[in-house]
This record gives sequence, structure tokens and C-alpha cells, in this order.
Amino acid sequence: MLHEPVDRRMTLVLRLNAGIVGFSAVLLFCAVILAPAHASLSSEGSSPTDHRMAITIVPAAHTLRVRDTVTFPTARGTSVSFLLHSRLHVSIETPDVVLTIAETNARPSSIGPTGRYTPEDSRVPVTRYRALLPPGTRILTLNYEGQINHPPVAAGDDYGRIDEDSGGVISSDGVFLSGSSYWYPTFDAQDLLSFTLDIEGPDGFRFASQGGRREYSRDDHRHVVWHTDTPQDEIYLVGGKWAEYVLDEGSFAAYAFLRSPDPVLAEKYLGRTGPYVRMYEALLGRYPYPKFAVIENFWETGYGMPSFTLLGSTVLRLPFILTSSYPHEILHNWWGNGVYVDYREGNWCEGLTAYLADHLMAENRGEGPIYRRTTLKHYADYVTGNQDFPISTFRERHNSVTRAVGYGKTLMFFHMLRLELGDKLFIGALRRFYQENLFKRVSFSVLADTFSRVVGSDLRPLFVQWVQQTGAPVLRVKDVRVEQQGKNYEVRARLEQVQGGTPYHLRVPVFAIVEGEEHAQMRTIVMNDRETDFALIMSSRPIRLDIDPEFDVF
Repeated sequence: MLHEPVDRRMTLVLRLNAGIVGFSAVLLFCAVILAPAHASLSSEGSSPTDHRMAITIVPAAHTLRVRDTVTFPTARGTSVSFLLHSRLHVSIETPDVVLTIAETNARPSSIGPTGRYTPEDSRVPVTRYRALLPPGTRILTLNYEGQINHPPVAAGDDYGRIDEDSGGVISSDGVFLSGSSYWYPTFDAQDLLSFTLDIEGPDGFRFASQGGRREYSRDDHRHVVWHTDTPQDEIYLVGGKWAEYVLDEGSFAAYAFLRSPDPVLAEKYLGRTGPYVRMYEALLGRYPYPKFAVIENFWETGYGMPSFTLLGSTVLRLPFILTSSYPHEILHNWWGNGVYVDYREGNWCEGLTAYLADHLMAENRGEGPIYRRTTLKHYADYVTGNQDFPISTFRERHNSVTRAVGYGKTLMFFHMLRLELGDKLFIGALRRFYQENLFKRVSFSVLADTFSRVVGSDLRPLFVQWVQQTGAPVLRVKDVRVEQQGKNYEVRARLEQVQGGTPYHLRVPVFAIVEGEEHAQMRTIVMNDRETDFALIMSSRPIRLDIDPEFDVF
């Protein structure tokens, strides 16, 4: 007999209710995970390379001056090489070290030997240097200064939106520097790093980075120190003439840095930050940073960095951002900016973040099927012919095709995995994955191994099917017939996979509507072959049969 009603409720549900004094967040899910686990905040293995920087920035001249004392985890050999922006003039302060230029117009590999990904940007000139070291050298002090000025460039996408990007810019409007700007020395085979940034700037300019703010001048804002000793993927430095708002959330501080005073807007974001963080702490484990800041950028962006998000002025004021993009960027501090991606096997974090943020919010509004239908429609509309590619080769979004695969298909894979395992095992595996891999760089293989250990069965073939293969199954139902057997009715049908290649392992929901009942009945059909026959026994006359009407299958 069919036994699962159509109005089944997922146990992973978020409820956010606006109140007079703020927001309350409650997660309703399996009882075994109601108590948040505290993830380890230290990475096993070697310590990160540490940078202690004294930085002076002159925005009007597009220049910075840096004294960087680099401490390696272990003594280096007789030489090290590093990459630096070509317009920065560098010298070595450490005695008995000889610095030479190894390569001008260097084009570093987009994916390094540790799995770190650096987007290629032809606007950023890079020089490779080699330093000859005395034996046993662990500390190297460099001085460098010069201009970095790559103004944002606008580019449209297939959704009709205008995205802007910069390889790094220092200007009177603001400052944006990332690892892709090569504004600090990036050493060969460098994996993760820690840092202290001691920054001086002009009156009225504020600066922000990852981690916590150790000290700053309240009168003119000319001086600030940002520090993190947790391993980071790269170093960001952003700046602007901001109005600052802060809310102490106990275990962390919530900041809003806005380009003009706007206490109402700041209150909207600060009021949501704590509930979102606590929601994901209860779901996944402790928030890994001492702050989260929403920072208004001087061009239109929607970036998520460790412990802060950088949003353009228009984006920041869109009413739906607070319940869509904002929780997405906060969640990235667990996925992508907490557990880092080993890009050699593809980018798993964008789809997982979209699933536990954008999709979860839609699901809570009762719009999960609509969200999944739109996801499938984007794939069908944009990914055609030879444009398709496996998730394992996805690095970042460039257009509608990469978004449909890297975000959409990956999101649907995690949805199918959740339905196959159930919420208890699915959430338990994610918590274990976060706890074991915080501040490490990990791949889809590690994710598959973690899920397999928690579930107690080998899920790697399922990951291979969806992550390494191209395309999607195409389903057809045929030979549907109804026979009355006494007081009952039997529905028989055949479900086929009509796409080429090896058949997929699928769990396909089948819904049946019968006379006299308000709700449909649901049964899951497990498919391992190209054709699967199934039979449903019902006590009333069936009048409709639906195959996957809630768009649960990719």
C-alpha cells in the first residue's frame, strides 16, 4: 500500500520571525543534533606561513608601502621563490639574502599543487622572484611599494545582469586587494597562511580584513590592526570612508561599514546577523571567526570573504538580499571560507552553500519545488550540446552555463543525497565534515569519504555518478494500466531512462491521487537499470499518477 502523504514535512526547517527588538531563529530538525557541537579551530598538520605586515596606503596616489616579515613553518632550503605584482618594487631586509628576478610577465597556474585556486587575470602583471637563503632560514623580511590600480570592469551575463570585477584597486573611492592582486608575496607551493596587518591611511579612511580587529584609532581612523591566527586561503584588504556600526553578539561581533551614515539599514543587517550565525551554528558547528561584517563596496559586488561580505550599494539595498544573499554569504564562513576547497576535483562549496541557504529559505516558505523547478529549467535552457561539463571541473561562475552546473546541479545532488539518507544522517555527515576539516583544503573525495563513514556504506559511486559524469537522466513513463482486484486497485507502469550512456542510480518519487482523498500518496521507486516496472496498490480508484512532481530528481 502507498503510505507517504504528499504534504510530507522536511525536518530541516528554518523559522525567522521579525520582532520589535530583533529576530529569533529556531531550527526544527532531528533531536539528535539540537545541541551545537564546537568544531576544532586549529588545523592538523603543519602550521601556516605567517605574515606580519606594516602597511601604509595613500589612496589618492593608488600606492601602498609594506614591510612584511614572513615566518615559514619550517626552515627553507637554499632558495625560495614568490610571486608579486610587477608594479611593486621589492627589496630584502634580511641579511645575507640575495634577491633576483626569475621571470617577468609570470603567469601562475590557476590551480596550485595544494589545490588552491587563483583566477587568471591578464590585467594584473606578475613577476616571479627568487631569494637565495642562508641555511636554516625561517624568517624573511621584505619591503615593497608601488601602485596597484585596476579599476572595475563591467561585463554582462546571460541573466541580463551587469557584474563588475577588479584585479585590485587603490583609489580615493576605496581599496580592494585580494590574493589575485598579488599585493603580498605568494610563495611557491604555499598552502595556508596567517597574518597581522598594521595599517596606516589618510584621515577618515577605514580598513578591514579577515579575523579580529585588535586596535584602531577612534578619532581619525587612520590606524587599525587586523589579525588572524587561524589558517587562511588568502589575504584580503578593503578600505573606504565608512560609517561604522557594531553589535556585540557575545561570541562574536557584528559590524556594518556603510559608505554614508544609515542607521536604519545598519540595524536591518545587524539584526539578522546574530540569528543567522546561531542558526548555522546549531546546524553545523561553531562559527569560526571573531566577527562578521557587512561592508558596502564602491562598485557593485556580491562577494563573500572569511568573516565579511562585500556588497555593492545597489545590491545592499535590494529588499530580498536580507533573506537570500545575506544568509548565503554568512554560510560561506562554514563552506569555502571555513572548510576550504581543493579545486583539483571541482568546487563543492557553492552548490552546498546555495542548498543550505537559498534553497533552505525557499523551502521554509513552502517554495522548495518552485526553486528546484527553476534550477532544472536553467540547466535545460542554458546547458546544451557541448557546453555541458562535469561538476568536477567547475571552479567558479562565469556565465549561465557554469552557474547552472556548478551551483544548480551541485545543489540538486545534495538535495538527492539528503532525500536518500534522511535528515539525521545527512546533517550528521555535514557536521562531521565541518568538524574534521575546518581550516583545511579538502575535495569531493573527502566529502564522499566522510558521508560514507557516517552512513556506514560506500557512497563514492553515487558521488562519481553525479560529480564526474556529464549530463542528466531523462525519464519516461509508459504502459500505465489500472486493474481492480476486489475492493482494491492496482496501478502498474514502467519507468524508463531514455538518455544515452550508463543508467543512473535514482530514487524517483511517484505520486498517486485517488478518489475521495484530499492528499496524494507518495512512493519512492528505486531505479538501477534502464527500465523499472512498479505496481501500486490502492484502496480507492486512482485518477492521476505523477512522476517526480516536486522536482526532487536532477
